[in-house]
Amino acid sequence: MNLFIFGLGFSGRTIAERRLARGDTVTGTVRSHDKAQALSAAGIPARVFGPDGHDNAIDADVAGSEALLISVPPGTGGDPVLAAYTRQIAAAPNLRWIGYLSTIGVYGDHGGAWVDEQTPATPTNARSIE
Repeated sequence: MNLFIFGLGFSGRTIAERRLARGDTVTGTVRSHDKAQALSAAGIPARVFGPDGHDNAIDADVAGSEALLISVPPGTGGDPVLAAYTRQIAAAPNLRWIGYLSTIGVYGDHGGAWVDEQTPATPTNARSIE
């Protein structure tokens, strides 16, 4: 599988490492050139996607992907990935799966009780509300 991950933070990087160990092709994004170089040196090809600009290679990466994971949190202006790449995602010829990795904070505080996708969203902090 060819997987592209928007957001190689803690969770995104863990997923990338596990998929690479299975033999998949994985590329993803980070916010700085330094992080991109460090991850690439560690065997995870990384592109820059952030407030200071986007790597032009992301277009080709999205077009060649079979799976896409979005792990970049929304901001006050909405989803930065969709704002920048809606057209490319919609046109990706091999794309079979899109996942969105979010914080469980969107469900609010349930005092340790189980929550799932059917639980109503009751976020309490600004990041979870976004």
